[in-house]
Amino acid sequence: MIASSDGSGPFRFEESLEAGFHVLVLSGGASSYQVRFVTGAFFVRPDMAVGPSLSRLLGVRVYGAVAGQRAQLVSKKARKVKAFATVANRGNLADRIAVRAKPGNRFFKVAYHSGAGNLTSGLTRGTYVSPWIDDGNADFWIRATVAPGKKRLTRKNGSRKTFLKKAIRLDVRANSVSAPSLIDNGRIEVKTK
Repeated sequence: MIASSDGSGPFRFEESLEAGFHVLVLSGGASSYQVRFVTGAFFVRPDMAVGPSLSRLLGVRVYGAVAGQRAQLVSKKARKVKAFATVANRGNLADRIAVRAKPGNRFFKVAYHSGAGNLTSGLTRGTYVSPWIDDGNADFWIRATVAPGKKRLTRKNGSRKTFLKKAIRLDVRANSVSAPSLIDNGRIEVKTK
């Protein structure tokens, strides 16, 4: 049973159903029922945005390719930098969003965190799935901390240190669980200087 009434007056029941065959069973003492079905376009729309901070995101409501959804950061003297990605469902149908992100490499260590804790393993393995979200929910944020490997990037020339110029591209991808072909991408680029 999805809903019931004590029969004391009008009863309103709203439920969103996915496409398919459904049976509605009405039972009780009333001699007549008035049933109205409202159909509409229900859809899921993953939205990925990236930026150096949550207030400077690129790619909000921009869907598909990485163009326009790329955050570029510079690490001076091989210092850590932080970037943010947000995941949202701009559709009116609740869905879970699968999120995947690139790992670091031998020159850069990368860690991904959110309010829920460390997400690095789930994001880099492609196993992380968000809770159920729709357009009424706040965007889900992820913080990427990129730490250049100082030992690998530092060269000493006497008492003077120089840093190698290296770069990493961290592609972040969000796709609908119920409709896996619906995808949005973002990219975080970090280079040393």
